Amino acid sequence: MTSSEAWSWELGGFGNTLVAQFNPVRFIPGPVFAVIDGVTGYSEEEAENALSRYEIFGDFNRTLPETDYFSDRGLEYNLNRVPIGGSDFSTHPYSYDDDHKGDFELKYWNLTADDHNYKIPYMKAALQVSPYKNKVKFFGSPWSAPAWMKNNSQLNHGGYLIGEPGGAYYKTYANYFVKFLDAYKQNDLNIWGITIQNEPGAGSHPDYSFNSMGFTPELQRDFLKKDLGPILEAAGYGRDKLDVMICDDQRNKVHLWADTILKDKDAAKYVSGTAFHFYSNKPENVGNLDKTHEIDPNRYILNTEASHNVPTLGFWPFLEDFSKDIIIDLNHWTNGWVHWNMALNLTGGPDWSGSAGAPIIVNATGQEYYKNPDFYGMAHFSKFVSPDSVRLELREDKPVDKVLTIAFERPDGGVVVIILNPSNDEIDFTINESTNRLTHVIKAH
Repeated sequence: MTSSEAWSWELGGFGNTLVAQFNPVRFIPGPVFAVIDGVTGYSEEEAENALSRYEIFGDFNRTLPETDYFSDRGLEYNLNRVPIGGSDFSTHPYSYDDDHKGDFELKYWNLTADDHNYKIPYMKAALQVSPYKNKVKFFGSPWSAPAWMKNNSQLNHGGYLIGEPGGAYYKTYANYFVKFLDAYKQNDLNIWGITIQNEPGAGSHPDYSFNSMGFTPELQRDFLKKDLGPILEAAGYGRDKLDVMICDDQRNKVHLWADTILKDKDAAKYVSGTAFHFYSNKPENVGNLDKTHEIDPNRYILNTEASHNVPTLGFWPFLEDFSKDIIIDLNHWTNGWVHWNMALNLTGGPDWSGSAGAPIIVNATGQEYYKNPDFYGMAHFSKFVSPDSVRLELREDKPVDKVLTIAFERPDGGVVVIILNPSNDEIDFTINESTNRLTHVIKAH
């Protein structure tokens, strides 16, 4: 089907006809759409971002997660998050330069066993099996600077970098990013982008039990223009080589970060996009995504983390919750959506602080693993909406209560329509396109 024709949707049971005129809503260059773990472990990859969590599989077939998530036999994930250092789903707290106070030249900076044994091999395996090859993107996110750089001298419990932007600690931390990018490049992995800080609002919250560090929007703005931006550019990581994303915190405040940073031309010139997380998402703050887009339509918006902190098996509402969130976000200028952990064990780990759920739960003792409903929910997006797809505008003559819809035109010219029915009623619908007619029934839930 082509995007130049109008489709008539006849939805039975509601007495409503949806006239869907498919008008292209052109996203700016960047990650037009990719659903990842958590999905890919969003990846995220600690387990999404468990990219580093091979050990949860024990000794049995370690190729399974690569096939299930990245290959054309699986979910075809293509946008993946990699922790820069440790996260709450590492087995222990760490950074890349621990216990070397005053190492402003980063002489002791080194990748760790987690990188060499888990993250790097898994990332390479993902590239090998992916049908997208060079279109698979990895972006890094730090949870904390080394403890000696922080005013609380801890990897966790929040805290901030010592001093002010432009000072020795901020410049050293900017070079810390360069070290990470160079080290992965030396291992034949190009990092597509970075967020400056995972959940920077944590800085003023000493109750954060896991790796955490803070920035205010003003601190992040000044760090960008005085330290991080110029140092990355001088090292060969300008905007043409590396995407830098601001915020990486909750949707209820994402527009405030964009307003502070993107309206400052000296900071904005180093920024490619704005990142946000899932956890405060409510109907009343979805408009913040529109506000963020309006501040600078030339910079994309990316959801970079989502999960539920309950390691359940077979829980259907998580599928609906994530699917609903993806559709809503992408209908409000979001260019990609990343789940958190790809795979966790039966207790929601391994981790050193807390627990969570994941699309795949592993029983290493039993030499088996289980795909949760949200694994299959993610597939409706990641397998069919390929990189560089363009969201299409759907114009409804009368909204259908509770039913969520979204459409895309793929690079190959195909049109993908995704419909979520979280109601208690079946929906009969028909799509009329020229002389073609498609009729289907969407069951309740």
